[in-house]
Amino acid sequence: MFGSANTSFGAFGSTTQSANHNPMKDIEVTSPPDDSVSSIAFSPGTLPSTFLVAGSWDNNTCTVQEFVIEELKSLSQQRYFKYTMADWRVPSDVLRGEALSPTNSMRKPSSISIFSAVKRIKSRLENHLGHDMLFALMHFFLNDPPLKSEHCKEFPKNATGEWRRTHVGNLPHVQQIPKVRCWEVQQDGQTIPKAQQTHTGPILDVAWSDDGTKVFTASCDKMAKMWDLNSNQSIQVAQHEAPVKTVHWIKAPNYTCLMTGSWDKTLKFWDTRSPNPMLTIQLPERCYCADVLYPKAVVGTAGRGIIIYNLENQPTEFKRFESPLKYQHRCVSVFIDKRTNQPTGFALGSIEGRVAIHYANPQNPKDNFTFKCHRSNGSAGNVQDIYAVNDIAFHPVHGTLATVGSDGRFSFWDKDARTKLKTSEQLDQPISCCAFNAQGQIFAYASSYDWSKGHEGFDPQKMKPHIFLRSCFDELKPSQKK
Repeated sequence: MFGSANTSFGAFGSTTQSANHNPMKDIEVTSPPDDSVSSIAFSPGTLPSTFLVAGSWDNNTCTVQEFVIEELKSLSQQRYFKYTMADWRVPSDVLRGEALSPTNSMRKPSSISIFSAVKRIKSRLENHLGHDMLFALMHFFLNDPPLKSEHCKEFPKNATGEWRRTHVGNLPHVQQIPKVRCWEVQQDGQTIPKAQQTHTGPILDVAWSDDGTKVFTASCDKMAKMWDLNSNQSIQVAQHEAPVKTVHWIKAPNYTCLMTGSWDKTLKFWDTRSPNPMLTIQLPERCYCADVLYPKAVVGTAGRGIIIYNLENQPTEFKRFESPLKYQHRCVSVFIDKRTNQPTGFALGSIEGRVAIHYANPQNPKDNFTFKCHRSNGSAGNVQDIYAVNDIAFHPVHGTLATVGSDGRFSFWDKDARTKLKTSEQLDQPISCCAFNAQGQIFAYASSYDWSKGHEGFDPQKMKPHIFLRSCFDELKPSQKK
């Protein structure tokens, strides 16, 4: 798994942290994303090891120098990198992004990898730098002057330390590429960066295939991609007319497909081998959230709409109704009946610090209820600060649930006993998403700015994204209260 993986993610800029960025003293994931974390997901239990993926916006900027160095780190993982670079086996036409014609002295695996990286870097920087400076910059970082190859006569002979002092320090800034990253989680909770892939727009959702060999990503670039972890290659498998907000893999007895929900008001189902969707369902409004637990799917739309789909045989609408919450919902998570082990309802979180527990076919109307969460007493009088519920996850063994919010706290709940099990200390920034691993031993949560307080509430020097791992099995055990 993870063919030609890049294990050096790296991070740019200051790493100044506030004193309470990790008040719960949980394990921090190494090399976290550089910008807001939109979604995290653990690998399925079919894999012998545990992996974690995270999608991020990566909308912040870095210097061109930092960008080039970061991109070229991937080359250092190639088998023939040192040999190739030492003798300068990359011709000038490769640096210019022209067609690659490997020579006998240029080993093909390394040549193609280097060409791909150079092409990617050039496409990102061509609007920021002139052709000559870009060519010189690429040459400078790929080789240590003085130059000694016949291929490199066009490079200025004076591009040495003086060129570095004159140009590199004054290069413009460039937008970073949104990424999905993958880590291996070891038995002691420590993490090892394994690989990463990119989109051209912020990544909004991630999902695993049932066998754990592929990761799917949804992005604001109007595409969904499939990342094959064995080959470490990513290809487009879905297309919409607007940003793709949700992505879920469906494993049914008679079919498998990818479900994508978009702001173009459609829900599409894809055979990843075909460029055209198997089925397109028109939604009444934009897709804001969704969850799948076969044989049910729940979709929440703008305008407080909820639609439940039956996925047996082929996706069909089961029920449509208005949200039980008065304000816009932000997240939804399907739960199962412990007796039948079948999906029986869902938890819905809103921007008003409230969660609804709703059964698809309640035996008693009172089974459906809502509860307040992610609220705090205001600074003046009886005013209460209310925060959005950003994500909900159900424990795979106990059936209890976790919520995370813009208040920078996570809470554990027992919906059957209708009681709170635990609330965390407050982090220095919102918690944007969360997930449990397949065995229910690890609770992962990401702290990153969710823009709930606008640009005025964001301090890029202090509010750095983090992903934390917490041992949670005992904390999520159901309450003993009757």
